[in-house]
Amino acid sequence: AEPGGVLEEGAHVWVANPEAVWISARVSKSSSTEVAVVLDAEDDDDISLEEERRRVVPCGGNAPQILRRNVALLGTGALRFDDLTEVPELHEAAVLHALDERFVHGIIYTLTGPVLLAVNPFRTLPGLYAPDLLRSFVGAEKLQPHIFSVANHAYQGIVRNSLSQTVLVSGESGAGKTETTKFVMQFLALAGAEVFSDGKPLSRVERQVLRSNPLLEAFGNAKTLRNDNSSRFGKYIELQFGSDDGPNGFSMTPPSSPVSSPRNHPVP
Repeated sequence: AEPGGVLEEGAHVWVANPEAVWISARVSKSSSTEVAVVLDAEDDDDISLEEERRRVVPCGGNAPQILRRNVALLGTGALRFDDLTEVPELHEAAVLHALDERFVHGIIYTLTGPVLLAVNPFRTLPGLYAPDLLRSFVGAEKLQPHIFSVANHAYQGIVRNSLSQTVLVSGESGAGKTETTKFVMQFLALAGAEVFSDGKPLSRVERQVLRSNPLLEAFGNAKTLRNDNSSRFGKYIELQFGSDDGPNGFSMTPPSSPVSSPRNHPVP
């Protein structure tokens, strides 16, 4: 917590909570050892009277119990920040609040520097992965909050710099890792295809990459509280690109064993 005198009366703060993680509040009084706050009504709907929403939060300790709220994120302010590194006073509570606010408004992607944070929408978001949108990201310079943009930067690193690229997808069970991986593969398979310019059909490898998506689902081997088909081990998927800027090879190491031989799909 911030020392007494820094958190002035009326300051917007986050207060640690074992159930909600962080609850918004306002400072009513502070000292060098503790901070008195009044919890915001919208974050504590079960308690209607202000007197019952009063709390005293101790200062110090290894884990902060109170954090200053960023005024720029109040209300719908989080919708203005596609990159959280642009938010002053960024901390855990601010990140969680921004992601939650953007999620409510159907914005599931948020950048934090070069890292893309993705939240499972648990609903259909029309047009989020439409072909026209995919096409708009091909060759774009600026990194934007979308998985196609991340895939595009990896693709441009291959085409322009002739350097191998890695896209790491991680998250807890049910977060959407497999779906995200499928969209990366979809972009990489189509980005170099000339179907966008002269109607040339996809190559054999490009078609194989797109058709491999059901295999990713088949590698799930456990049921969790959030996912009936959870992939409990990592997958290693490699696409090889040739001089024509399109994929000419594809391999996948299944998750069943860390020493399994990759399944290769070379171009004849």
